[in-house]
Amino acid sequence: MTAPISNLDKLKCAQRELALRRSVYPKRVKSGLQTQEKIDHEIAAMAAIVDDYTRLVTEETKTERLL
Repeated sequence: MTAPISNLDKLKCAQRELALRRSVYPKRVKSGLQTQEKIDHEIAAMAAIVDDYTRLVTEETKTERLL
């Protein structure tokens, strides 16, 4: 049985994925593998996930401080 995956773990993973997309995806446009519109959408979606988990982790941290 593996340990539960925390929101902080998910945030860090999403941050890594966002950085990877920002690095790799422009090359995919240049090579014709994806359109700029599709890449913009995919990067925006991952950025939104990072924002969501950032809020969750911030809220959890505030709650833990109150306890």
